[in-house]
Amino acid sequence: MRNVNLIFVLVLSVFLLNSCSDRNSRSERLMGSANLNDATLAYVPADANTVTTVNVQSIMDKMDFDAVKDMEFYQDAKKEMEQKNPELVYLMEDPKNSGIDLSKNMYMFTDMSSKDDLFMASMLTIKDKSKFAAMIQKSGKEEGIEVEEKPEYSYAKTSSKSAVIFNDKIAVMGAGENEAELEAKLVNILTNKPSKSITSNKKFKENFKGSHDFYSFQSFDVAEKMLDGQSEEMLEALGLTKEDLKGNNMAMYGDFKDGKVEAISEMHLNKNVKEVFSAVVKSKISTDFSKYIPSENLMGAATMALNLKGINTLINEQLGVAQGADFYMNNMLDISRYDLVKAFDGDAFMAAYGDDNSKNPEMLAGLKIGDKKLFNQLMDKLKKKGVLSEIDKNVYSVRF
Repeated sequence: MRNVNLIFVLVLSVFLLNSCSDRNSRSERLMGSANLNDATLAYVPADANTVTTVNVQSIMDKMDFDAVKDMEFYQDAKKEMEQKNPELVYLMEDPKNSGIDLSKNMYMFTDMSSKDDLFMASMLTIKDKSKFAAMIQKSGKEEGIEVEEKPEYSYAKTSSKSAVIFNDKIAVMGAGENEAELEAKLVNILTNKPSKSITSNKKFKENFKGSHDFYSFQSFDVAEKMLDGQSEEMLEALGLTKEDLKGNNMAMYGDFKDGKVEAISEMHLNKNVKEVFSAVVKSKISTDFSKYIPSENLMGAATMALNLKGINTLINEQLGVAQGADFYMNNMLDISRYDLVKAFDGDAFMAAYGDDNSKNPEMLAGLKIGDKKLFNQLMDKLKKKGVLSEIDKNVYSVRF
């Protein structure tokens, strides 16, 4: 997959460099917003498991390219290009030579017909086919990658499980586990288009929000195909059937703003799954945790509203799980599962911290206290058991 990864690096470099070259007018930038009539979306099949749109022009207009050039990932990509494909450095000097139309959106989708057959594709709009073909061929010069010219398209195999297909309008970069069917799948996408595209998918249309910098739609229908014997038993224990796994999806959309990403995730569940889900989480969070989340080196944060009583009920319904949990908590920690549920409210947060070079961020988590008196009693018991050691006022180290 090295060659296809290199292609993605090249595309990213072109995106970044375009941000500091020609600036389009405000009206031209707004044209980059994805809409259901976008011609490229017609190539995405209606049963795709995930679909992501990226408003490249909008993101690049907001990006501080001078800061990006100093980031480790960009420097590493540039060094790799100079060492392995020095002939491609010309793209950094003049990004227009990529042949990609950067005023158009990028689209990505995945298609999984089974747990052993995953197909991924990225779509770009072509501005100059000959320049794009040159970029592809130069990126794989060392491995002898050749662009094959066919009557209706051009095709290049970039590794045993990845390839690029393109015409004078669109390029599709695909990767899949089934090597024998990869070319046929890409050819079918580019030349025939799906008989029904993602724009005909009712759930996708209902939740589509293409005016944002990025939008992602994920259907959970594939979950039915992923079940094994143990999963089916768990499903039955929750009172659900395979049919209940259909018609559920998640939409996430967001924008880059002032150096941060503001994003919203929405879960859209059918009636039966929603009933089970409501036993795990509450309908909304009522606590503002912002003052407890330091902003320095903050990489991201999320809040949640756990339904602790509902979770406790689900544990009770799983006899073996309940017995194991109670044995550990009662005998090892000297606390009751029911007291634990009462002590906390259920509202919680998680935050990740690190700098631009962090590969393993540090995590911070918090839970809202529901019953302060009961909480203090639990803390006293944990101190007696040696689980907690006080290192400062209201500050403890934990030993598991």
